[in-house]
Amino acid sequence: MRQFSNDEITIIERLQKDYGNKPLPTVVYARKSSEDKSDNSLETQTQRCLSFLNHHSQYFQNLGVFKDEDKSGMTTDKRDE
Repeated sequence: MRQFSNDEITIIERLQKDYGNKPLPTVVYARKSSEDKSDNSLETQTQRCLSFLNHHSQYFQNLGVFKDEDKSGMTTDKRDE
């Protein structure tokens, strides 16, 4: 698990102070493009992110998970909007 540098902790703690000394609200966004042929599934991405947030729960509060499968980040094709 990646650890924060001292500079990163200083920035996060400054943000927390501005937010009332509470964990920062955070969401997980996972996307699997139709062009991506790797084995990095949405579930794998989501679990890694949730594990990271749980490991750093003193800094972050998870508010939810959003997943986009088989959607391009370059165009609005295959999007509801």
